[in-house]
Amino acid sequence: MVDRVILVPRWSGRADSDFYPWLARRLRELGWRGEVETAGLRPPDAPEVSATVAGVRGRLGSAARAARTVLVGHSVGAQAAMRALAEEGAPVAGLLLVAGWWTVDRPWPAIQMWMDAPFDWAQTRARAARRLVLVSTDDPFTSDAARTRRLFEERLAAEVRVHDGAAHFNKAEEPAVLAALSALLGLS
Repeated sequence: MVDRVILVPRWSGRADSDFYPWLARRLRELGWRGEVETAGLRPPDAPEVSATVAGVRGRLGSAARAARTVLVGHSVGAQAAMRALAEEGAPVAGLLLVAGWWTVDRPWPAIQMWMDAPFDWAQTRARAARRLVLVSTDDPFTSDAARTRRLFEERLAAEVRVHDGAAHFNKAEEPAVLAALSALLGLS
């Protein structure tokens, strides 16, 4: 039984930004009684790969606890979630990557380290019982939704849902995210 969601936010995101508070509220309204936690980026405004990944891994906890967890990563948080699972550790019940990406169209120096640091995506795939990715046709950071979809399908054997006009999924309410997470939690 899944009883915890760990959310890893986007660049400069915090527990009270974007769709995160709305998502936690809607899950409760749907009758889900688990915990929703946030594993923040380290630091939030220029997250470093090793510090952020270590923080996510630390939040997963014991093997028994991780097995009852769905890990949700948003944008660079998706990178952190994938990398945390790629390192030696316990598997999770599910992985939801919102606005997931492999490359950024116009990278800035601090994001480049996320693109350059390799990780074993086969381990990510092996450590997430279910893998679901949401991408948008008009994401301002990664414009080739078809390529992004193909890479997630090939590398993670993930189910990928492409949404028209969802931009970077950072509105105050994101029904597509709720639907995807509800499916992973068995609420729909």
